[in-house]
Amino acid sequence: MVTSLTLLLALAAGRFHFAGQASDWAMAWYDTSFSGQAGLRYIPTFSFGTGPFDAELAANGFGTWSARANSSFDIAAKPYRAWLRYSAPRFEARLGLQKLNFGSATMLRPLQWFDRLDPRDPLALTDGVYAGLARYYFPNDANVWTWG
Repeated sequence: MVTSLTLLLALAAGRFHFAGQASDWAMAWYDTSFSGQAGLRYIPTFSFGTGPFDAELAANGFGTWSARANSSFDIAAKPYRAWLRYSAPRFEARLGLQKLNFGSATMLRPLQWFDRLDPRDPLALTDGVYAGLARYYFPNDANVWTWG
């Protein structure tokens, strides 16, 4: 149902782009017996838009396998990004599950209370927040941001 709705919206939208990010890990050790762990994370991202409107949908799917005294396998998925945006030459408004971030700082970021971004994480994965964001750009390159 969700897949067919996404495909229908993408075909009606005019522009459609699919991308994804995959990461995996594995480790094993031997103490008195064999133990190991492996996992896979995949974040598929669908972007589509038409005219001044565009949207993005992404999910965070992951699975882990652990073998110690007994073996276990866990799999889960949750929403990662889901937003709708209206863009004009000097104005932008975005609403939904998004990553609120600006600037290039890594340690002392102004909006660090909105995410759990670990500066040591090379993938820079963080959960989004449900928010509305509006930006206006003045002709002299000054801009005003507001969000809630």
